[in-house]
Amino acid sequence: MPGACDHSKTKLACIDCSLAICPKCFVQCAVGNRCAKCAGRFESHVMKLSGGVIFRLIVVSVASGVVLSAIVTMEGSFGGFLFQIFVGYLLGRLIHRVAEYKFGPKIAPIAVGSCFLGMLLNHHITLLLFISMYLPQSANYLAGHYLTGILLGVVGICIPLLTTVRTR
Repeated sequence: MPGACDHSKTKLACIDCSLAICPKCFVQCAVGNRCAKCAGRFESHVMKLSGGVIFRLIVVSVASGVVLSAIVTMEGSFGGFLFQIFVGYLLGRLIHRVAEYKFGPKIAPIAVGSCFLGMLLNHHITLLLFISMYLPQSANYLAGHYLTGILLGVVGICIPLLTTVRTR
């Protein structure tokens, strides 16, 4: 078969089925090297989510969205974009801790979606979105300022959730 790996000249073996695997095909796992077939059977404990973890994640993410939107809408020294990223990063660390340092395709979307829901609970953000839909010219600057702050805060929240190395 063209392009197939030659596993006959390797000394690496799967820890589960003892099949020879080449360095291109093995999957690095927490307990050793596995072939792709054996690695696909397992789901890491850091990827599994219980209902309690999901509930706590949603509650803390909504509260983080409320806090972040309050900081974005404040005037004065709290309006700095670097400060918003920093606060978002701290909130992201809190969210990651509440989620028991879990990973996977569910954690970041739940956290970000709940954070946006929390931001909509702030009446300033909701009112601004409502005004910008019906009177787009009157709220352009303020909407741009708020949206930039919100996006930077959400980026800060996502940093701790997405930067840790994941293994199977």
